[in-house]
Amino acid sequence: MEQKNIFLVNHVGYPCTAVKKLVYLGSAEEFTVYRLRDLVLSPVYTGKLTYHSGGEILHAKAGDFSSVMEPGIYRIATKEGNSRCFIIDDRVYEPIARLAAEFFTWQRCNSDFGWHGNCHTQDSIRLKNGEIRFLGKGHHQSSDLRKWTYGTSLGMVGYAEYALREKPLWDHGIRTEEMKHSADYFLSLIMDDGALIDCTWVPEGYNEEKMRGVGFGNQNFPWHSPRMYFESPCPEAGHWNAIRELALVALNLGEKDPEYAGKCLEGAKKIWNYLEGPGKKLNGYKIPVFPPLGHDGIEKYFKGFYEESALRHGSRAAAAQTLYRVTKEEVYYHASKESLRKLAALKVGGNTIDNPAAACYYESGEAEGLANNYIYFFCTTIPQAYAGAIELWPDDKETAFWLESARNIADQLTEVTQRNPFGRSPGSWYIEGNDVFETPGCFSFSTNEKPAFQKFQIGTARPQGEEKAVWYDYNSFCFNLDLLANGVFLAKMGRLTNNPRYREAAQRQLDWILGLNPFDASNVEGVGYNHPHRGIFGEFFPPVPQIPGGVYTGITEESFSMEAQGYDCEYDMPMAGWLLYLLAELVK
Repeated sequence: MEQKNIFLVNHVGYPCTAVKKLVYLGSAEEFTVYRLRDLVLSPVYTGKLTYHSGGEILHAKAGDFSSVMEPGIYRIATKEGNSRCFIIDDRVYEPIARLAAEFFTWQRCNSDFGWHGNCHTQDSIRLKNGEIRFLGKGHHQSSDLRKWTYGTSLGMVGYAEYALREKPLWDHGIRTEEMKHSADYFLSLIMDDGALIDCTWVPEGYNEEKMRGVGFGNQNFPWHSPRMYFESPCPEAGHWNAIRELALVALNLGEKDPEYAGKCLEGAKKIWNYLEGPGKKLNGYKIPVFPPLGHDGIEKYFKGFYEESALRHGSRAAAAQTLYRVTKEEVYYHASKESLRKLAALKVGGNTIDNPAAACYYESGEAEGLANNYIYFFCTTIPQAYAGAIELWPDDKETAFWLESARNIADQLTEVTQRNPFGRSPGSWYIEGNDVFETPGCFSFSTNEKPAFQKFQIGTARPQGEEKAVWYDYNSFCFNLDLLANGVFLAKMGRLTNNPRYREAAQRQLDWILGLNPFDASNVEGVGYNHPHRGIFGEFFPPVPQIPGGVYTGITEESFSMEAQGYDCEYDMPMAGWLLYLLAELVK
């Protein structure tokens, strides 16, 4: 992408005491920050522009104007021009949060408020016991009609965490309604044994033999035909994330609607009991029917979930902590501690100063690869579980161990943010020769057609005793969720340890999302500038419209190719939810 703006800043602005960085693509050696008031620009700060010592992603100059803290409208100038205006104010992100929350309403399924009206009204399943279960409500996850359990629940986890922390004036019960619309769907999925009904979002009448690799052949077909549901467990990650969502809804609604909160808690416990019993035998995921296009590699998303795997331990600890927050029952305290102890045995280990890869985690005791390699599931579980344990049980005899492990991860992330002028963290980590996503799991133009890999070595690991290089990749699929989840974790660690470096790194993840990136492009529809064309794919009609507050999966150089228009940068519900979560953490 040809860069036309030499001033790269957060398009929206910054809270008053936040770190404030500028990446500069010109030749000037100093910059001046001006305040705009009553049509008059007044200089308030002058700083130096020097080449950033870390050359990853882009070799560029950088400046710091963190000392500018007074609320107001600002812009930056050099002898070569000036930036756009931006805002410094402690409430600067409130409009973004409102848009991101409204994105969920637009994405409702089976609701008059959804962007295409009351859709999929006939979705249901006849169970083996003869019961007919209506399976409406919930949310479309991305730029399609699918409601993947593992993704929509993860988005609602972020949404519900935000709802616990922030009380905006515009709410008037909207967020309660949103959480119920999602929770109703997940409660309807729970089978008698506690497992969640599965679905791959193909309509009844779908012929996999004829349509796979070709398409539905009828863009209206996915809208107007009920979807095929299966009386078999959905992916394990969907179960863990559903527990977290339902427990958080119960926590949000405990005083407002105790009866409904009780139903959510009962459902979360039922899923938990399934995973503690017959669900322990889950091993990866075998999809019952493949969608026609773009999902040929989806099963490998879940290869890291099995007995004694790091992702299971991290997911179990995070789910147990959420249940404990609602119930204060000791069984969940002990379950969290048990899982975190087992995680310790899977850490690469060593000195993170000399070898930042030491803070990574093996997929399991027998595996050759890293748990850090899995999209969606590492950054939203293992680091969050350590931080969650420290918050819940600060005086526990094992808190020092949790704190050490959490600091290792935070130090690792902070170290990498110093290697590029944007201060962003990687999206994926893997051992040489063991990148699960060397070939994509799902289609996007960026990853399938012209992969813009930005990978660098971080250190070494010794799987099964043999030393191998560990790499990280900035442009892994769905990397925006990794940035947002890393930001949540780093913001928490900054607060828990009183370490400003962690909080600064958290702000830099948000800066990237809001336009401080090599493309001068906001990742949030309706916020900032230079958005790429959203993914619409032509699989159904009408396609997803532009929805303010939608957050892209991740922008790369290829996202701005003319060929990519319609094939790249789809919205994704987990990113919108965890954007809300990060915004709430940054204002604490």
